[in-house]
Amino acid sequence: MGTQVFAVVSIVEAGPNTWNASGRAYEDVHLGDVLADTPAGPGQLRVSGISTYGKPTDLLSRMMTGTLQLSGQLSILAPTGLYRVG
Repeated sequence: MGTQVFAVVSIVEAGPNTWNASGRAYEDVHLGDVLADTPAGPGQLRVSGISTYGKPTDLLSRMMTGTLQLSGQLSILAPTGLYRVG
């Protein structure tokens, strides 16, 4: 079972297989990380962009708020969290 690393407050489709998820990091999230939209991990999403306070960054540190740009397939329509794969 995966560890929740990001609490999703809102998620919107930004393009084909691309999503913008806004919320709070519970653990450090790095550009390139692979996260899942459920604890069991069927929907895998790659972090392809991170922004916080309107600025792009490579790292969203634990407890910071921001937006993750994700690429991949969602397995559920409205995830409330993102989880570490593996």
